Amino acid sequence: MDTTTITKIETTDCTEFPEDYDDIIHDFVTKSDQFERFRFSESQDDLPIAFFDYKETNWRAGRLVGDAQFESNGKEYLLSINPRFGEKHLFWMLEEIFNVRLIESKHTYDRSESRQQLIRKLIAFLWLNLLAKGNRHGLPRIFQSKSYYGNKIRGRINVRKSIIPVKTEQKVVSTYRQKKFDERIIRLLKQAYEILLSDYHLGEIVQPQNAKYALDQLNRIKLPSRRLTDQGFKNIKVKRIYQSFKPVLNLSWDIIKNNRAGNQRESQKQSFSYFIDMAEIWEMYLRSLLEKRLSIEGWSLLEQKVVTYSDKLFKRGLIPDIVFKKGNQVIVLDAKYKRMEFDPNDIDRSDFFQIHTYIQYYQQKYEVIAGGLLYPFSEEFNENRQIQSLSETLFGESSGDTKFFIDGIDLADCGEDDFDFDKKEKKFLDRMVRHIV
Repeated sequence: MDTTTITKIETTDCTEFPEDYDDIIHDFVTKSDQFERFRFSESQDDLPIAFFDYKETNWRAGRLVGDAQFESNGKEYLLSINPRFGEKHLFWMLEEIFNVRLIESKHTYDRSESRQQLIRKLIAFLWLNLLAKGNRHGLPRIFQSKSYYGNKIRGRINVRKSIIPVKTEQKVVSTYRQKKFDERIIRLLKQAYEILLSDYHLGEIVQPQNAKYALDQLNRIKLPSRRLTDQGFKNIKVKRIYQSFKPVLNLSWDIIKNNRAGNQRESQKQSFSYFIDMAEIWEMYLRSLLEKRLSIEGWSLLEQKVVTYSDKLFKRGLIPDIVFKKGNQVIVLDAKYKRMEFDPNDIDRSDFFQIHTYIQYYQQKYEVIAGGLLYPFSEEFNENRQIQSLSETLFGESSGDTKFFIDGIDLADCGEDDFDFDKKEKKFLDRMVRHIV
């Protein structure tokens, strides 16, 4: 495709698109389900790539970042939604979450290696590590029933089929069970592996030992070249002993589906790419930072899904983003990847009441010493704002021991070349420790 004929439309996540392209964005939205959202968790939220803001009367990007090449009214367009705080910040967070080096230096970002290449490399890294975790008992196997005809018995005699052979040849028919690799699962892993090798830079990544052993086994297994179908994937049954393989099987199927969709779009002049959820990454990033720092103080991450009114029609699940526990004390936090310039309107009403609901639930069982909302700050977080963003008691009442705060990481000058991520993270973590003492 001749790139000189492609019109570029560019914005950042959670930001409006140039108004000159309203009709084009509307057309894109009708096709946006053809582009893939890559998820790091099992969340099934239907996240829009773009939506119309009726209050501001403009088209805005959602919280997903990525690129999409598509055709509209006979012309070709490249729509790019970039990270609000820059790509260097995105990959800094990903490296913290997955403890992997994606770029040569955390203080430099080489734009010659595109965001899509780096995201694909990350997906390959995740696939290898999920494969390593899943391969506790070797590749999944199933039992297959086989018949044996001869003078000896293997397994159990098939009496009905043995009546005539016993009389005429003094032989019996017996049935036995033999273990074999689960063909559907092997085909799924092999197909994903081939795609990762050719398109996802898998060969550039150091393989964990468990993953290397599984790949050696995969490469030795010969199967017909038949491809796994949608129905074939749905029919896969994973035995209890192999449940640790489920995450890598799900990711493998996503990779295969995305690859097929990309091949189909080539003839439609639409390109294949991933969109990733910045809110999901922000949450995982904060969880990783806080777990490292607060574990020094004796806190441990509490991962559980809370179900309220379990036996009622109005049963609901409460899932706070981040909860830490020490003895009978807990801290309840929600990560919000939204604008925060310390305007009161930046605090979403539903977010505010949701975190208070979480806190009140945990107060029934534990001593909640602190709770709050955590944002990426696009304005400098100074001492005066810290005073205005912290209440020593819940709801600001005269009694009580539960602190409530708005906090986060100061990213006001994140685009500057000398921006010091380590320093900003340390300041945030030091404040968090002060909140809980």
